[in-house]
Amino acid sequence: MGSIMIKNKDQLSTTKLRKHALEIVEAALKSVIPKKAIQKSVKHIHNKLHVNDTVYDLNNYEHIYVVGFGKSSALMAQEIEYILNKKIRKGIVISTKAVPLETIEFYEGSHPFPSKKNIAATKKLVSLIKTAGKNDLIICLISGGGSALLFYPTLPLDEYNRKMKAIFNSGADIFELNRFRKKLSKVKDGKLAKITRAKIVSLIFSDVIGDDLGTIASGPTFLDNNTFSDKNRVDNHLLLTNKIALSAMENKAKALGYSPVCLTRSLSGEASKAAKALLNQCSHGCNCGLFAGETTVNVKAEGIGGRNQEFCLGAVSHIKGDDECVIVSIGTDGQDGPGHDAAGAIVCNHTLNQAKIKGLDPAVFLEKNDAYHFFKSLDALLFTGITGSNVADIGLILKPY
Repeated sequence: MGSIMIKNKDQLSTTKLRKHALEIVEAALKSVIPKKAIQKSVKHIHNKLHVNDTVYDLNNYEHIYVVGFGKSSALMAQEIEYILNKKIRKGIVISTKAVPLETIEFYEGSHPFPSKKNIAATKKLVSLIKTAGKNDLIICLISGGGSALLFYPTLPLDEYNRKMKAIFNSGADIFELNRFRKKLSKVKDGKLAKITRAKIVSLIFSDVIGDDLGTIASGPTFLDNNTFSDKNRVDNHLLLTNKIALSAMENKAKALGYSPVCLTRSLSGEASKAAKALLNQCSHGCNCGLFAGETTVNVKAEGIGGRNQEFCLGAVSHIKGDDECVIVSIGTDGQDGPGHDAAGAIVCNHTLNQAKIKGLDPAVFLEKNDAYHFFKSLDALLFTGITGSNVADIGLILKPY
């Protein structure tokens, strides 16, 4: 991924505190690169596949297939190809970021709202795992975004997306969204696992609060005890969570001289209001408050900008102008809000004055759900491009030590 992940870091580093804040966040982004997570947890030694403490003897399987879906799945597949070399018979991954692959076929899908190409790719994936027999092994690569990318609905696409957008814009959290997705899917909620007779080993990157395996990508290989008699045929391994990102932020902050405190790894609720609560937590001697999670936005207007930008916009009026402070919030996938290029935003104690000079009222932009144009006018958007990873959102509140 290179040494720089925040493309406009130098431009945004107008003070020492802002520079340090961006360096801490960048350390987190580097820590959740899919290649690193796979290398740490997956080994191939003497024809045995080691996944953390579990060992699979590959001599017991006739064929190995690889399937995947989610924003990280193509990069995960690339590393799995390297680890297993020529042992993979065939594979399919559906993702938003194309990478060079040898045996595994890549299909690009749309996110967060699915399209016809998602359906077509999912049907190919389903056809592939149907060919696998009981003596075969399927390695399933699952990551955030998989709910939209692995898409085989029971409703017509247009009708599904109308319902989905209404729920999405209402401020529903990921648990509510995925309950809807499961209900109207032929592959979610354990249904993908039931399509094949093969042994399934799922390698999972979490983007949801609490790391619930039934919620990540809507749980396509997560099987309920009451509905599936052969649970031993499916193993789900959680390899990457936001704990890794928070740990990297903590280590970098300490190296820079701060005393980091994890405020929460399960931030939720309305984005514009969440910042005030976290600022209150940092008001008593804390010079570096770290957080992770996934807030929501109740979309009432036609503006643009994702939950990280809305979070930062909600923070602007709560930062006292005389007290030096920086807040950063960013989506680890590099895309904050549907179809837009910013990953998040940065605000500091000077932001409100800068906005006033330009005639920008934060309250007006909040009312319009238009955080993107507010921060674009102030050159305060963060750009990373699509990172190929996704452990939801991370951020920090930083004050001088």
